[in-house]
Amino acid sequence: MITIVGATCALFASPVAADPQNRNSFGPVVVDCGAVGTFSVVVHGNGSFAAAQDLDSNRVLVPNAFGEAVFTYTAPDGTVSPPEFEQANSKGSGKQGGVWCSYSFDIDTGNGLENLSGSGSVRGRITPGA
Repeated sequence: MITIVGATCALFASPVAADPQNRNSFGPVVVDCGAVGTFSVVVHGNGSFAAAQDLDSNRVLVPNAFGEAVFTYTAPDGTVSPPEFEQANSKGSGKQGGVWCSYSFDIDTGNGLENLSGSGSVRGRITPGA
């Protein structure tokens, strides 16, 4: 969450601009944080733990850990690749806390070669608030 924890990690720690539409980004990614809410986010940057910005507010999810994830590619002819799995990983000690969220996406890569789908879990802080 991107490889995708490489991809997913890149999905989500660098500051982001106020307008997510004016940046190179990955998304939209649907992030469900239970009682905190469900958000449609874009991820900016290419680092291991890039921040994810809510498309409908100024909230940002700053991840510090990822659970296991699965990703698949679908070719234009409909051929689906075998699933690729990412192991759980964390930034630093992994004890930074935050809220656990699930995420999913289904994105046309834009290169005419494939569609990328994935899902997994992420723990992080949501700023401001929550």
